[in-house]
Amino acid sequence: EEVKQVPVTAAYRQNCEGITRWRLSVCEATHSHKEIEMAIEAGSIEEVVDQAKMELELLPFVISRRPWEVPVDWEPPQFMVDGFEFDWMKLRQDRIDKSIKMRSEMTEQD
Repeated sequence: EEVKQVPVTAAYRQNCEGITRWRLSVCEATHSHKEIEMAIEAGSIEEVVDQAKMELELLPFVISRRPWEVPVDWEPPQFMVDGFEFDWMKLRQDRIDKSIKMRSEMTEQD
């Protein structure tokens, strides 16, 4: 429940909830410790429980630091390749725009 203080759009919350749902579904599907350990691939049952406890201890720290918020005065770092400076945020946005345009121009047959 504490993770719900993190916005649903934050990768941290999505990952926490996704991992927890996956591990819970595995545990509900089988009661064999060996099968659970093989399916989860995160060590022994005891290690998985320890991981969950550590995540719960980390959660208040993450919530207090709010890493999903970008400071108002934040400037993206410049990307240098072979002495040329690139605005990687612009490059990324241009690629997204190009992809959206290409998809909108495609027909169902493409």
